[in-house]
Amino acid sequence: MTISLADLRLEAVRQAHQGAAGTASATGTTSTLRDTKLLDVYLDSSALAHHWLYRRNATAAGDLLRRLGASPLDTSDGDLTPTRVWTNAPQSAEAYELYSLLPPIDHPAAPYSWLRAINDGLSRCYYLDHIALGRGDDEGKRRFELAATETTHIAIVAAAGGTNLASITSSGWTSRGRTNSGTTLAVEVFERRARRDDPASWTFTLSSSVAAVGIIAAFGDVEIETPVDVIQGQSNGASASITAPAASTTVNNTIVLRAFAAALASALSTADATERIDAIVADNASTLALMLATEDQATAGGSGTAAATQGSVGTSVGYTVALAPRSSLTRPHFVDAAAGQNGTGATTLVIRRPSSLANDDWTVTRESVIRVYTRRLPEAAAGRDRDEGAQGLWWDYEDDPPHIVLSRSPSQDEIVYAVVARPYPALSADADVTDCPTELAVAAATYCAFRHMNAAKPSLGDYKLELGEAANEFARLLKKYPIEHAAKGL
Repeated sequence: MTISLADLRLEAVRQAHQGAAGTASATGTTSTLRDTKLLDVYLDSSALAHHWLYRRNATAAGDLLRRLGASPLDTSDGDLTPTRVWTNAPQSAEAYELYSLLPPIDHPAAPYSWLRAINDGLSRCYYLDHIALGRGDDEGKRRFELAATETTHIAIVAAAGGTNLASITSSGWTSRGRTNSGTTLAVEVFERRARRDDPASWTFTLSSSVAAVGIIAAFGDVEIETPVDVIQGQSNGASASITAPAASTTVNNTIVLRAFAAALASALSTADATERIDAIVADNASTLALMLATEDQATAGGSGTAAATQGSVGTSVGYTVALAPRSSLTRPHFVDAAAGQNGTGATTLVIRRPSSLANDDWTVTRESVIRVYTRRLPEAAAGRDRDEGAQGLWWDYEDDPPHIVLSRSPSQDEIVYAVVARPYPALSADADVTDCPTELAVAAATYCAFRHMNAAKPSLGDYKLELGEAANEFARLLKKYPIEHAAKGL
């Protein structure tokens, strides 16, 4: 069972007795939030002094977090007054949360937050993951590099010229498909496994000097050996609608990418998926627009089509790309995206490398490798799969750079896997979810929060009792769950 960051944070703060949740009883003002139920709980205004007020569903990003003053509660009507007004007033029945001591999310005035406590806690909880290191070759390969990052990059390039443009290339990237819309528009999709030493930007080379626009998107928890489960592109005729075709996914828990490109002087929009990034470039002959959106798909099967709209009639290309998860305990998730364009035309297109979450750059260490085994490819000759890690296949770990060295050379029809104890990925947005067992994630976050507060106080030991209780509960749950969920903690 998964739990979202928003619910995990609230459950942790409740168990730590450092916060609460409520619902506005009436529409407030830009300077007040009304909840008459507070009058039945707090006898005086000072009980809520200097709490953090968090509006999880605020329509404006700048309205999420406010600090309350020394006497924030009006005991005559239940109005809470923050020290700074909102852009949009809280609405009747709008959910809100109150936090003492630590803010729920990062804030410039606070060195620590419940967001950081949750991610610190998740980094102490481990599960078993099977990482594909590569396949054997005909040259007796025995050294297999361990991925230096947990992020997969997908690049989408839209260029003018269509079939008249001979090629779009970039060193280190693998093309997964190209679709042309006549001689007007060419769209190509690329993928690569990101590395810590990747450059700050990537250059794509065009065989002709044409206008081009591109997007690079980063995704975490994607299968290394075969990151793309299915891909399907189609050219659309002259229309104000752009269709990304249906595709049939073969694995559960995929993320489906929808790319829409048009040779038109207008921005694009879609209601069929979550828009991640869009870009536009003006050419002397046409204007290129490109947009990337995503949607989660829990069960293998048909994705259905998705549509985007443009401002006027024009030719377009739509793509559907499904990414495969790394393991049954994970699902691919969007991390970040960046866009680039080359003005009115050039033979190159530069796109900045998108950023990634800290835990998506987790590196395998000697201590985290549990075992190594090989498995035959599905299309290999008949014969049972090998699982030599459990039967004594000798292997060793080498640093700089991290490698696994096998005692024998695997054949060309074998893939080498490492079983590692991997920390749960970090969460960054309220809707992000974790597969870490809820009670374990809550205990880990609570322990980390009290650990920080105890160490940060001028007189060490202000939260010594709470820290001890949280540590005992975390330690108890670490023993309760097997290695799949917790390898180490305290």
